[in-house]
Amino acid sequence: MAARRYTEHEEALEIKSLRRIIAAYINYQDAAEKDVKRYERSFKKLSPAHKELLFHLGLKYQRLRW
Repeated sequence: MAARRYTEHEEALEIKSLRRIIAAYINYQDAAEKDVKRYERSFKKLSPAHKELLFHLGLKYQRLRW
């Protein structure tokens, strides 16, 4: 069975996709840190009553940074 040949356009799309995957891996830690900071900012905006209900989130955010 002969191997399928890809067009230049298909090859370009494949390379573009691979670059996006690699960039996602490279930037994962920075993106995750930004997410945690956003979660913390949102938590700070909650009322004291809501913060009381979600008291466990502080520890969760610390664990996410490990």
